[in-house]
Amino acid sequence: MHKRFFCRLSLTPMYRLFFSSIHRRVVCPVARSWVGALLAVCCFLVASRCFAQSPQPPRSDSDIMSSGLLKEAERLWREGLVLARERKYPEALTKFLASRRLIPAQEQKNDVARALLSYYIGRTYHILNKPLPARDNYRGYLRIAPTGKHQAQIRLWLKQLYPQIRAKLLLDTVPAARCRIEHPAGVHEAQTPIEQEVEAGSLFIRCLKQDFLPEEMRLTLAPQQEQNLRLALRPKPKPRIAPPPPKPLELRWVGYLLGGVGLAALATAGGFGISAMLLDQDAQNNRELRTPATSRLAIDQHNQAQSNATLANAFYITGGVLTLAGVIVAVVVWPRTPPPPKTPAIGKDRVVLLDIEIR
Repeated sequence: MHKRFFCRLSLTPMYRLFFSSIHRRVVCPVARSWVGALLAVCCFLVASRCFAQSPQPPRSDSDIMSSGLLKEAERLWREGLVLARERKYPEALTKFLASRRLIPAQEQKNDVARALLSYYIGRTYHILNKPLPARDNYRGYLRIAPTGKHQAQIRLWLKQLYPQIRAKLLLDTVPAARCRIEHPAGVHEAQTPIEQEVEAGSLFIRCLKQDFLPEEMRLTLAPQQEQNLRLALRPKPKPRIAPPPPKPLELRWVGYLLGGVGLAALATAGGFGISAMLLDQDAQNNRELRTPATSRLAIDQHNQAQSNATLANAFYITGGVLTLAGVIVAVVVWPRTPPPPKTPAIGKDRVVLLDIEIR
């Protein structure tokens, strides 16, 4: 009873409405500790969000130059600013260039400072009426800091410089080809003949045409210069095709030749053999008549039959040897053409090659 009364007295009217449903079940000191912790967490979250969303003011040029850079580079830059305010632009340019040389180029954290020095160097060249180095330094700033705070002014100055640094290129090729011209302001690609206005400085030209060798060229144009250029493309050398080597005489045809000559020799031997048999039969018949004339004729026929028989034997031996050699060469020795290799049949989950299945 006393504890419940103390809780009611200690709660403020604002808390009493909020905790009217729960203070009956929770001891009052514990409730107050939880409410305090909850309010502290809410205040911390709100404060951290406010600090996180507060915009940071842009850094000035002095802050950029003094953030982690060499002290000597910063000193030279400040001296250049003083000289520039006194309109001593050549001396200021020397200080700015020396300051940029002292900044390590390998450290990415110094890129903003290098861009800032490119801005001051380009502006000094611009005032000294040196448009080409001014343009190069302006472009250096835009390359490092394309969204920097000076980018809008630099783009305006580049437009003002263009009439002073423009040049004209007249390009033609034999035969007509497609050419790519890379100049400080960008890239231009077209079919020849080309009449293109470019920025002065270093140019790279590359022309391409089918069946011709690519033609490349570098040149430098001065401001207000008009250059007429004509390039002759060289055709690609045709590949030399070596004549096919003469086909060697296959042993198969040698075997056929030997066999044909052997068969002809055997046929000739057969002819001589038949002639020898007929002459020998006629000599026997004339010898049986027993007359001087028939006896002399029988002797001549017998001698002729002996000669034909000798020739027949010689042709038989030669024909037999040649026929046998032809058969051996044509059937056994000659190298047969190997069959074409089998193409592997590739399935979803297997490859079959030379009748061997590999899973």
